[in-house]
Amino acid sequence: MPEPGLIALARYRLTIPAAQDIADILDYVASTSGEDRAADVAGTLHSGFERLATYPHSGRNRPEFGPGIRSTALQSWMIYYRPASGTAQVDILRILHAARDQMAALAEADDDSA
Repeated sequence: MPEPGLIALARYRLTIPAAQDIADILDYVASTSGEDRAADVAGTLHSGFERLATYPHSGRNRPEFGPGIRSTALQSWMIYYRPASGTAQVDILRILHAARDQMAALAEADDDSA
């Protein structure tokens, strides 16, 4: 059974903020570039998450955002994740556009969960 606040998938788990990030990204892409492009982006994100599950320590260590947090770039997004302790999964924490103030966006998510 997944931990509270996580949606369990085969090799990676999405936090609720990450799932909302994906919904926002796909809604935006669909409205600006069409449903076919949004489906392509969804596939790209899924492939990126699968790659992180295969190589969980491939991303940059980001201790300034919390213990065990790592990040990697995927096209115009930054994926923040944490290798799940004792499993072959990774927890996808956030997916943010690279142009955003990353520290502020992550702090905003912490404020929302408090």
